[in-house]
Amino acid sequence: MPSFGIEPFEMQLADILTLWPCNDEQSSNPQGASFKMGSLKAILILSFVGAAVSLAYATDESCDFTGINIHGAFKKILQKLTAATYVGSESFRPVFGGLEVGSATINGLNKIRQYGPLLPYCINGARMLQVDLIASSGAEISGPWRHCSGAEGSIKFRSSLVRMTAQLRVNVSESNQEVFLSYGGPLVPVTTQGVLCELEGAGDIAKQASIGLSLVLSTGLQQLWNNMFYARFDVMFYNTLQENIA
Repeated sequence: MPSFGIEPFEMQLADILTLWPCNDEQSSNPQGASFKMGSLKAILILSFVGAAVSLAYATDESCDFTGINIHGAFKKILQKLTAATYVGSESFRPVFGGLEVGSATINGLNKIRQYGPLLPYCINGARMLQVDLIASSGAEISGPWRHCSGAEGSIKFRSSLVRMTAQLRVNVSESNQEVFLSYGGPLVPVTTQGVLCELEGAGDIAKQASIGLSLVLSTGLQQLWNNMFYARFDVMFYNTLQENIA
């Protein structure tokens, strides 16, 4: 199971969202309230435990993949994964200055697909499978926000391309030779491109400013995406594999 924790969405947004203070003048006209973007802090990519492992491709009987339908087994996993959605809790948490942010939701995974061939291998006699996943459009992580002035909306992060590598364990039933895959370790981000941030509900100026700053601060925004997206996607991936075993 994924061993790392997921930092609350609202805390990750605290460094990039700064909305107006709650006072009478601005509460009566939330669209005209001042808006400014906080600085994007460089957020470290997910830390994975352990050094790089040298994969030993064994040739003994315990590593024989003959007759094992790994392609069919992974196809089932991929079909379930593309239909999945990560939904956080419905509760809101205060951030600062009358601002509250809700939990994150991941959408747009229906276009995720296998990238390149399946790579079977063995480690100490255990059958393993490496596969790359790619989503060329539509991947989105978003969360709602609301302010004591009565204004509310959502903040969305979209990526034009995400690619990640997964390790799976290949299990074969002794009774009927049925193949099922299980979690073999955390997903490893390979590349993230074209991340945009869009703030909705704070007025057109704020919305356009958020998109413009996405282009200027692309490196920091990609790091933010990595921190928010991949940990949650890893949980989805793990749960999908567990459902397959059950």
